[in-house]
Amino acid sequence: MKLIKNVPKIINRPRLVVINVEQFEKLKHHDEQGQCWGLKEFKDKLQIKKSLEWIREDLLKPNREEIEAKNGKGWCVFGDGKGTAYRIQPSGARKWLEDNFNKINWD
Repeated sequence: MKLIKNVPKIINRPRLVVINVEQFEKLKHHDEQGQCWGLKEFKDKLQIKKSLEWIREDLLKPNREEIEAKNGKGWCVFGDGKGTAYRIQPSGARKWLEDNFNKINWD
């Protein structure tokens, strides 16, 4: 059997569905719709290898004007003060981190 370039190989297995990468990414993020993360979920889900304090003080707070959820914009509700939790919209956080990755001081 000769395979043609750029044509996926057909696999015949029961209950197996083959989809392209773009469709997979959409499905992967679909589960996040309507959810909020706290700082720990933000750190874990986005695999940020920094402390929660670093995330709070060096990533989120310096970018507060841009990312704060006010007037229908932004993706982070800041937990100002003791006992108040951060609330983070997963889709907005992922997109912002992707768009701003090179601007972040990871050191």
